[in-house]
This record gives sequence, C-alpha cells and structure tokens, in this order.
Amino acid sequence: MKATLTDFPQGSITFVEQAEQLGTGHAARMAQPVFDHQPPCDTFVLAGDGPLIRADTLRKLLEVHRTTQSSATLATAVLDDPTGYGRIVRDPTGGFREIVEQKDCNPAQVQIREVNPSYYCFRSDRLFATLGQVKNSNRQGEYYLTDVPGLLQAAGDRVTVVEAVPPEDVLGINTPADLAVVDEILRKRLKAGKSVH
Repeated sequence: MKATLTDFPQGSITFVEQAEQLGTGHAARMAQPVFDHQPPCDTFVLAGDGPLIRADTLRKLLEVHRTTQSSATLATAVLDDPTGYGRIVRDPTGGFREIVEQKDCNPAQVQIREVNPSYYCFRSDRLFATLGQVKNSNRQGEYYLTDVPGLLQAAGDRVTVVEAVPPEDVLGINTPADLAVVDEILRKRLKAGKSVH
C-alpha cells in the first residue's frame, strides 16, 4: 500500500498498523494518536477489503453527514442475499437503532436485507471518545466498530443512516473467486468510461 501511494505529497498520509487483530473497533482506535493533535474533523472509516467504493457514494455520505450534523453517518446497502453482513436494525420511525453482526443476529434480524458495508463518516472527537467504551462481549470476543453508532446514540448524539451503496459495490475480496468477480466489474467500468477511484 505504501509503495502505491508514493505520489502523494510528503506527510499527507499517515500509516497506522494494527499489530494485534482484536476487531474493527480496535483497528480504528489505533489511529487515535494521529487525531489527538488535530482539531475535530469529519472522518471516513472504510473497510480495507472493499475495492469498489465510488467517490459519488462517499460524497453523498459526507453531504448527509454534514447536513444532518450527525456524530456518525452510515451508508447502507440492500442485498438480495445479506449472508455474512451486519444488519441495520431501524426503529419504528425508520431511524437507526443498531447494527447487529451476522453471528450475533436473532432469527428475525437474519431476515433483514439492509446491511452495513462499512462506509462510515464520524466526527473524529466523538468517534475516539466512544471507542474507549466498546466492549468485546460478543461471540467473536472482538471490539466491534459497529458498536460505536449505538453507543453514540445512547449518549444523545445524532446517528444517521442513508441507503447509498449500490449492491455490487459491497463485494469484498476474500478469495480468488471474489477477486475475479471484482476484476470483471472494474474492467466493465473502465470500458464504459467510468472512473474506478
């Protein structure tokens, strides 16, 4: 990754390593020292295995985040087969209630098709203040970043959910077969004259 980004101006990118794999919340927390010396800002947190992220999706996520003045905004997708993804649980008014990881879903939650593809925008100060409250009391024994929006909401912060991610963009690369599918999608986008970044 570092070699790929050598064209960026010196100092504009800081790399942070998660030496111990203790979950997505722990991974985000590893970046806190970088933010400790900066004023609060809007910060994207994205999954590293999702190469189909579109700039338009991120622009929409940021626009909704700023318009609603939220502490956290999540972009979601609705999938025909949501197997393996955390589910977005909404309250009776359609607002955010919680994210429940696949392994922690009850039978009703497993039926939810709106998923969390890990496109977040946070106020950096609220993100890092809340990460310290995340517990690893789940079936995987990990610190889930997905707990942060619920904790923020419980603290009175605004959390917004926007269905903004096209289903094909949710694909991650975990196997050679996944790589082949993603490669074909990117080739089609390039052939159609669409930007791939």
